Amino acid sequence: DNGEAMLKHVLRRSPKNVHAHFILGTHLFWIDQESALAVPHLETCIRLHPNFLRAWGCLGALYKKLGNSQLARK
Repeated sequence: DNGEAMLKHVLRRSPKNVHAHFILGTHLFWIDQESALAVPHLETCIRLHPNFLRAWGCLGALYKKLGNSQLARK
């Protein structure tokens, strides 16, 4: 969709844009149900901004959905 394409364009120009990674990762996880594609965006978000609690929460839910309870608890 257009929003997803725009976020990918933003990330090509600014690969360290934490908010673009977060929005795209959550969109891929919750809306598109593409969990495997969402993981790298949310992990990048956490790596760039370790105190981003909403990203941690989404990443935990994502790991749980993928069946990795150990990473979800971490």
